[in-house]
Amino acid sequence: MTLRFGLILALSNIAALGASITYNYQGANFNRCGHGGCPPNYTDDYVVGSLMFSNPLVPNLSSADVSASLLSWSVGDHLGWSTYSSATTGHFTVFGLSTNANGTITGYGIEVHGNPGEDAALYNPPQVGQGSGQLFADGIDADIPGFGFAASTGLTGQWTETINGLPGGTSSAPTFLFGGNPITSVSGTIGGASSQAYYAFQWGGGPLSINASVTGAPTTDSFLFTGGGLNSCSNIGSQTLDSSNGFAGTLSLGNVASGQYCVGLNASALNDPDFALTFSSGVTGVPEPAGVWLVLAGLAVIVARWKLG
Repeated sequence: MTLRFGLILALSNIAALGASITYNYQGANFNRCGHGGCPPNYTDDYVVGSLMFSNPLVPNLSSADVSASLLSWSVGDHLGWSTYSSATTGHFTVFGLSTNANGTITGYGIEVHGNPGEDAALYNPPQVGQGSGQLFADGIDADIPGFGFAASTGLTGQWTETINGLPGGTSSAPTFLFGGNPITSVSGTIGGASSQAYYAFQWGGGPLSINASVTGAPTTDSFLFTGGGLNSCSNIGSQTLDSSNGFAGTLSLGNVASGQYCVGLNASALNDPDFALTFSSGVTGVPEPAGVWLVLAGLAVIVARWKLG
């Protein structure tokens, strides 16, 4: 019953729970630059982007235009020479995504154009650059007062996920994290109607540390931060977060075997502060996303028959 509860919560429409999912992109470092006065540190730069949706991307998209589903977005470069977002206007944008059977982003063609001569783009598979004959994966054209330049790379980057505002479960029935790309953090609130916020995830093995931080808590509150297997959520590490450590701490778990694990917080009071759990390396959802969609379809049928019966 506890496993079923956690699964149903994870499979609920996350928008109805006030949650969202953000896909974050970090490109490879630029290794080419031209068309003007290139900054001396351009090889320290790379394309970054974030796409926020109210629900995870569905499986088997094929170069689908996802612009209508976006809650917000930002695209640009790490050093800030060429930065665009949904909070500003006057952009020509293209957002095309492909996913596999697990909902993992496998292909993309994203372009954002600002003023003439200003843009940022990322492609997978890479495209042949016009006039250069070189493969182009990520790049920017920056038109800075006094100079301009174009920096790029032929190497593709990586997508990760952050899950925002997802309610946690109890230590005996944790909420399952979801999504096809590696998950780097989950955030929510703790207290109020629930004093626990625990999440289950899959770890592929190796060194892992998990950071927890709570913001907006009264100085009299404290939070028990624990991690462990699905059966206990506490057998591989624990610490207390309170005003003495700024309501922040890290579980350094060392070389953790592959398997399913649980991590979360237990609050001492019914206040409702924000918290975030951040993984040192991306973890994956439990169960595997392809199976999630099959189970979700089955649950929908069961619920419909229950209502009709």
